[in-house]
Amino acid sequence: MIALPAALAPWAAELAILPLDLALALAPWVGRLALATGPLSDSRTSHADAPDGYAGLTRRGSYERLLIGEWGLAEEFPDEFLRRAAGGEHLFLDLARRGPRGALRSVAIVSAGPSQLGAPRLAHLAALIVLARRATAAGASFAWGVLEDPDRALHEGLDAAGIRRLLDARTARTATGDAIAGWHAALASDRGLDWWCVGGAADTGAAARLGAAVLTVEDLLAPGARALDLTVVRGRRGLAAAPARLRLELPAPEVCARLLRDPLGSGAGARTMPEPSPGAVRDLRFLTGRKLMVRYGPREIERWPIPNSPNATVGRPKRWRIPDERQLVAMGSGRRAMLAVLARADREDELEVIDGAQPGVSRIAVPEGLRVPVGPAPDAARLGVVALVPGAKPDTQTLLVELAGGLVAVDDFGARSARGRVQPAVALAGVGVNATWAASDTFSWARIDGVGDLHIQTWSAAGAPSSTRIMYEGEPVVRFGFRGAFAVRQAPGTWDVREGTAAPVRLQTDLPVVGAGVRRNGAALLVREGHQLSWIHVEGKDRLLPARQEITTVAMCPDRHELAWATRDGEVIIYDDTRGAVLFRRGGKVAT
Repeated sequence: MIALPAALAPWAAELAILPLDLALALAPWVGRLALATGPLSDSRTSHADAPDGYAGLTRRGSYERLLIGEWGLAEEFPDEFLRRAAGGEHLFLDLARRGPRGALRSVAIVSAGPSQLGAPRLAHLAALIVLARRATAAGASFAWGVLEDPDRALHEGLDAAGIRRLLDARTARTATGDAIAGWHAALASDRGLDWWCVGGAADTGAAARLGAAVLTVEDLLAPGARALDLTVVRGRRGLAAAPARLRLELPAPEVCARLLRDPLGSGAGARTMPEPSPGAVRDLRFLTGRKLMVRYGPREIERWPIPNSPNATVGRPKRWRIPDERQLVAMGSGRRAMLAVLARADREDELEVIDGAQPGVSRIAVPEGLRVPVGPAPDAARLGVVALVPGAKPDTQTLLVELAGGLVAVDDFGARSARGRVQPAVALAGVGVNATWAASDTFSWARIDGVGDLHIQTWSAAGAPSSTRIMYEGEPVVRFGFRGAFAVRQAPGTWDVREGTAAPVRLQTDLPVVGAGVRRNGAALLVREGHQLSWIHVEGKDRLLPARQEITTVAMCPDRHELAWATRDGEVIIYDDTRGAVLFRRGGKVAT
């Protein structure tokens, strides 16, 4: 059960289906909708029915059932007792009655047509939560269906599967009057029916004429407005016939997106890659344009599209095989396309660059001292990082390549004047590059200079790279992470986490550190412990979803709070750290 304000405690069971933050976002809507819909009354229950205990408190009743506290008031303050009696303010125990309630039922029919796409779907979810609790409080059963469903199937109760079905039922088909009439005919035989129609004005108008209670949902179309207008008209079982009008302010955009795309927050419905896995994963690399590069061996590479949510469709991967006479030495992306740097065994002073955004192969010269050895087991070495960043001149691009522990730059890469010739490369940093990090428009690297000082350098649209000197105590190890955050090991088990110009946060851990980031609870280290990844921060540890086998490879997206990891048996998972949800998996199931 989740922690809610006392006034919203009656809906805790239904809201507990959602993650806590999403439940709290919907909770204000639930309270207002409950007041508008009112309780479910049973016209068949009579005061002549046999008493069956107490049902609560009421303002009316026999003085034989007056609360003891009220009698105490009569002894101490008789005038106040008389005043309350005259004003109808006394509290009595309300008798529960035993009646034929078994057939009482509440049914909601929800429209999933074009007029109800987007934000109105959030009101549908809140309405089902309210109507489900309303039925339970009255001792009635609850079911709901989709107006456009030709089979007129009802889903009993409200659970996780029902919420997923509700949000997946969206359709471009507009319901006709026959759809309302068909539902009415299917439900008309139930005399104990409390029938609701939730949808647009056209849908609810037709349902109201057939005797249904209606909840009309309309998106407020006004400049800068983020709200829904709701109109509630109770049916014959309601306590009032006058319509209730509500204006519900929408939660933050990111909360709305999560409620519509992955309301359960666990990624339980995450799709799997349609293609089989070629084998064990050697390397993972996030690319710009929401792509993930996966290397399976010295020759096999795939580029995967990353879905926006666990419920989104997963496209097919694009495969690429490296020619047998070439060796892959660096991988990355630029201009929203994949970049690959290849070495040839017969030309150690020259590299080939394949840019997915333009045809052909470019060649660059390697500066002295940075020859690339082509070994018999090229897949055993770590791949370097390659990226295209804004050049020093307007409308130019600079190619940066991590190479043999160093870093080289090629100015005006891909220019027309450079086609067909070997472009010269300049060494930005000799051997001593500790770690690299490439985002969509910046490139950062950590290096140790000739006197042993650690520098974090960043190349951005400003042109020449900026440099920050980092003080450290022992032998430094640098781990980059989300949005430029990085961690520097000061001593065994001691790390400083930094982001931008903020002061470093010191954290302690003896586990292998694979990344860093700044999350909702502050600076954190991403650590690996066998089958699981965890975040270490000042408040403790947050464990992520466990994998089936030992995690061997981890990648962090520099532009978004997303992770990818692979296990020894080839399972790959992409995880949205902000929502705590699996976007998709391949090669197995996440252990629970």
